Amino acid sequence: MIAAAPIILLLTITLLNASSQFPQQVLSRDTVANQTSIEAMTNLTHTVYADNKTTHTNVNETIVDGSIQLSPGGQSKPFNISVHNNGVNARLIGRYFVQGGVIPAIHLYLVDVSKCVNPLQPSSCTSYIINEINSYNNTDIDLPTGKSYNLVFLNDATLAEEIKNINAKFVLEYNPIIVKVRAGGGNNTVSLNQFFPSKTEVKVGESVTWYNSAHVPEPHTVTFVLDNKSMAGVFAPFTVSTPTKFMPLPPGSNSQPALLPGRNGMDTVIALNERVFNPVVIDSSGNAKFMRPNANYTMDGKEKYINSGFLLPKGQEQEFPGSAVIFTVTFKKAGTYDYFDIFHPWMRGKVVVQLPT
Repeated sequence: MIAAAPIILLLTITLLNASSQFPQQVLSRDTVANQTSIEAMTNLTHTVYADNKTTHTNVNETIVDGSIQLSPGGQSKPFNISVHNNGVNARLIGRYFVQGGVIPAIHLYLVDVSKCVNPLQPSSCTSYIINEINSYNNTDIDLPTGKSYNLVFLNDATLAEEIKNINAKFVLEYNPIIVKVRAGGGNNTVSLNQFFPSKTEVKVGESVTWYNSAHVPEPHTVTFVLDNKSMAGVFAPFTVSTPTKFMPLPPGSNSQPALLPGRNGMDTVIALNERVFNPVVIDSSGNAKFMRPNANYTMDGKEKYINSGFLLPKGQEQEFPGSAVIFTVTFKKAGTYDYFDIFHPWMRGKVVVQLPT
């Protein structure tokens, strides 16, 4: 049985808490002026915040990237821009070129959706972030968080020959705020099984990342059980046909599966529970969805069970092949979410998610 040898090792390791803190980065934001490429305009770094809240490397969400053709008097579809609550330094960056017609220019609008009677019609909006007629432009605009905007191209010319071809690329750049929580820690002398901090407060839309700071490969999990019927254990019994032959890997190794004799041609094998070892979500309908190691999951609060899988210190995850070093959850719904470590059930934490102010 593949997992037998590592399981024995797992049950005999003793660990200690590491006092090292998550490394602080020192970053700065540079001003970019008169750039003619998106790549140059988005090559920025940003500030790290105090405590366990930090901003991370730029996230660039593509708003539009390609060609748009506008008939005379025509309007493009609205390109929606939702500025996340869990970020800072949100900016709309882009450029566009217009060709075609006697005067190759279009009307570009960026409107605040909350100030529009009809968000699909810029003329119904009481204010504009951008309201310009141009044939070529670079755009670099700061946007407040927590709002939605529509980017719209309009061809004001009505003559039949005034067909406009627009080549545009716009991205929303922001730096997500990620709260970091240590999941245990230790060395080869003492084990301290605790989440640091054990209580974390975030806003709706913000994320929390857990990581294992130990100096030895002791696994932990971050496990949310929102339905008590979905509780899981590290090991679980399964039935197998009699006789089923299990071969150790590597051959000849000192390992053997735990088999219990059964009835009616069936035996019971005690095996490592995949729903503890791997990142997994059980949704409100009871469907299990497995994720890749180092998963980044958005939680809506309707789930029955969310598990990080084995979390190992960075650089030691190969002690349990397939393990992760981080687990990130973004919270979409306000509330209090309790979690624990399946290996150490007394190791508990909670995330308090508040509505944006």
